Amino acid sequence: MSQNPIPFGSGSAGVSGSEGTSSNQAATGFRNPPKRQRLDLAVELEKVDFIASTGIQSKEFSFLWNLSDYSTLSNFKVVKSPSFGSPNTPYSWQLEIVPSRKVDAEYFFGVCLRIAEFGEGLKSVKAGFEIAIVNVDKKSYKSVDRSLHKFEKDEDKNFCAFPKFIPTQNLLRLVHICNDSLQIYCKIWIFVDLTESLSSGDHARNGIEALRTSNKERDQRHRKMLANDLGKMLRDESMTDFCIKGESIILKVHKFILAARSPVFADMFSDNGSLENRDSMDINEYHGLVVKGMIEYFYTGKINPSLKTVEHTPALLEIASEYKLTGLKAELEKDLANSIDTTNVVKLLELALACDALYLKSRVLGFITRNKDQVMQTEAFQNLVNDSTTGPLKEIFVLLKSIKREIE
Repeated sequence: MSQNPIPFGSGSAGVSGSEGTSSNQAATGFRNPPKRQRLDLAVELEKVDFIASTGIQSKEFSFLWNLSDYSTLSNFKVVKSPSFGSPNTPYSWQLEIVPSRKVDAEYFFGVCLRIAEFGEGLKSVKAGFEIAIVNVDKKSYKSVDRSLHKFEKDEDKNFCAFPKFIPTQNLLRLVHICNDSLQIYCKIWIFVDLTESLSSGDHARNGIEALRTSNKERDQRHRKMLANDLGKMLRDESMTDFCIKGESIILKVHKFILAARSPVFADMFSDNGSLENRDSMDINEYHGLVVKGMIEYFYTGKINPSLKTVEHTPALLEIASEYKLTGLKAELEKDLANSIDTTNVVKLLELALACDALYLKSRVLGFITRNKDQVMQTEAFQNLVNDSTTGPLKEIFVLLKSIKREIE
């Protein structure tokens, strides 16, 4: 005997309300699951079992194109740059400009980035780029960028063009300010591949902690750890293969560290280099503490505070210049530039010229120009101005003499 189905919405479900069960529970035979508490994500992240990271591996390089006598070049229909590219990639690139073209009843300056040459067997490449016009203050006057563009080998697909980059009249005003010259900057980043990593357990928790810190903090921490490890290798003299001898010092070092940090040492350790088959060298022209300070900088990237003195800092700059340590040289130039006064300005000028320290040189000349009256009264300044010279010092002495004449 068939039973009539219970109609939806019917109040009689055949279940007693005294048992505290809803009609929906009776119809399905299941109780409603209890509401889950909202997750505390900070706590859950600490207990995660696995962590994966995906990123993009790219190769970056940049190009600056100088166009002088632009008033003449602007009469050409198209002007192309020399081909450029990174030695680590198989592509060569080229910028093209259209100085003036009528588009929608107005004349525009157009710019185009094109692949001039693909590597053998390659048909396409994905790349991002930025193109900017540089103003007289070395800042971007007008720029355009693409985070991702596919360049293909076909002639109608191997470029990315911006025919309305900037109105021609606006550009001509900028060129007039920049003395009839134009600079175009281009930066390109080529996407090579996706990078992936997967870790678990303690590594995962460490990875989460790393994600919470900024890239800058993480880089600083890694550099500090590396400097500490390399500094320990120097102190412990572990696995050393070379010796630096100086005034009252003998330092056991590692060739690969010296070669990596200094192109001068790299040349000396190379095949047919002056130190190829030697296990030591003498550096006697500098105080032993200065030599030791340079070696410590090789390993730690830090200057020993005890060397930041009137006696040792200039010598450190000289040895940094001789062995082409650009980082150490830049740091020392800033320290010396912040100590300029009338008593040392002439000595610092001579030091800047001897070491080709351009930043220090500009700061010294600026100080002399701003403090003409006080500087010209010093005996050192008078002696320097009265010396005759030629070659690279000539422009400096011309400036100093002009300052003296202006004061007189």
